[in-house]
Amino acid sequence: MIKRILRDLTHCLRQLYPLEIHCHAHAPLKNGALTRTAAMNFSPLDLNKAHGISTEMLKNWGRTLAVAPHPGDEALGCGGTLALLSQLQVETAVLWVSDGAASHPNSLTYAAPKLANLREAEGKAALEKLGVGRKNSYFLRLPDGKIPFPNEAGFDQAVAGAQSVLEAFQPQTLLLPWRRDSHRDQRASWQLLSRAAQDLEIQSFEYLLWAFERAEPQDWPQNSEASAFTLDVSEVKTRKLAAIQSHASQTTHLIKDDPAGFWFSPEFVAQFDNSHEAWIAPFCSIPEVSGRSRERSET
Repeated sequence: MIKRILRDLTHCLRQLYPLEIHCHAHAPLKNGALTRTAAMNFSPLDLNKAHGISTEMLKNWGRTLAVAPHPGDEALGCGGTLALLSQLQVETAVLWVSDGAASHPNSLTYAAPKLANLREAEGKAALEKLGVGRKNSYFLRLPDGKIPFPNEAGFDQAVAGAQSVLEAFQPQTLLLPWRRDSHRDQRASWQLLSRAAQDLEIQSFEYLLWAFERAEPQDWPQNSEASAFTLDVSEVKTRKLAAIQSHASQTTHLIKDDPAGFWFSPEFVAQFDNSHEAWIAPFCSIPEVSGRSRERSET
């Protein structure tokens, strides 16, 4: 599937976007949110050619905080990595940004407050499957589908909440959603955590989620702006899949009175049932958010 996506992207990009990107030396996250550039030379990263790193290298990450815009994102996007970190006894935690309560807006049996509680419980159950443990869970409980962007109401308050988590956990590594992923909450979460951590010496890597299905050509990671690496998660894949299934409200028809509600289709989940997880390591000034107006209803 990745090869097909990249082939289609390359075809479109060569015809439509004869642009260039201006890079500088690697900028740590402490320098703040990386700024939008006026132009870009499109050459999509080929994840099939990404170099693999050994599991032992994860020990160098130190205390690691994974950021998930919604409960379930942590298991899908980086569940294998979290399981490996736990296996290596690297202190690991997850911060969920939104409450996930918008997935079934028409349900009477699971109105928003009850659904939010359920999704928190599912997140904690997923962490147990991954070996992380329930105690290493943090929740900002921002409105699902409405995580604020900079200059929107509530952004500064949300940043303060994220900074409290960073102060409490003291991570050395942040695992963030890809900054231009296809869901608006993924993009807003990246903005939020980047602002919260802008004065800290923290390394960060980014994971793709919705981009695998429907990234706009300009939103896929480019060779000129980042490198990619993969982790072999085959030995913990069973734990990852169990963690995904812990989110029963999203993987089954547990909530029966909102047939139009959102859930992860088997086809979608199957995209993450593989032996490797890919990570993006940005190294230059790149666009943060493209096409912010493209709202997504998925939660």
